[in-house]
Amino acid sequence: MLTKIVAHAHFKFIIAAFSVASVGAAYDFSDRVWVPTSTSNAAVEYGFANDADLLPSYTEEEKAVLIEAFEKYDYRARAKAEEAAKALSKVVDQGTQVNVEIPDIDTQQGELLSLYTKTSKLSLKAVINETTNFALIKQQSHEGKNTKWLKLEQGQSFEGFTVSQLSHTSIKLTRGEQVIQLMMYKRNS
Repeated sequence: MLTKIVAHAHFKFIIAAFSVASVGAAYDFSDRVWVPTSTSNAAVEYGFANDADLLPSYTEEEKAVLIEAFEKYDYRARAKAEEAAKALSKVVDQGTQVNVEIPDIDTQQGELLSLYTKTSKLSLKAVINETTNFALIKQQSHEGKNTKWLKLEQGQSFEGFTVSQLSHTSIKLTRGEQVIQLMMYKRNS
């Protein structure tokens, strides 16, 4: 008889615990699923009556840094640049005189994506590592009509420049005291 009373007490305890857990779960579940019936405006209730309050406030310097960091992802700016390039190529194709400012050959220094000589614009397109290392350079006349490809090995010269070093993504060109690192693409800053 005593075991029946103890078993019955355990059963009541289990039922009570299950009931409390069920009520708690139902209460928690109802807050997540059903929309509260309150008519209060949560934005006003929490003091966010204006959307501008939700935005972080940055100083002008911080904004400039963010704009600079993400400008390469700016679709509109890239589209405008592409349209300008297309318009320029149409003008060149039509034979119209284009006044493109060409940098002085003596003032170009450091890391460059394009090297301007007296007659053409040079762009590094590839550095090939085979039995002999060589650079493949696109040489485009300033008028944009003639394009040639140059194959240059270390030690070779062209238009007064000597190829002094070849690396995977750049070549070093020297002409007297002038040293230019012609890059295949712009480095990430």
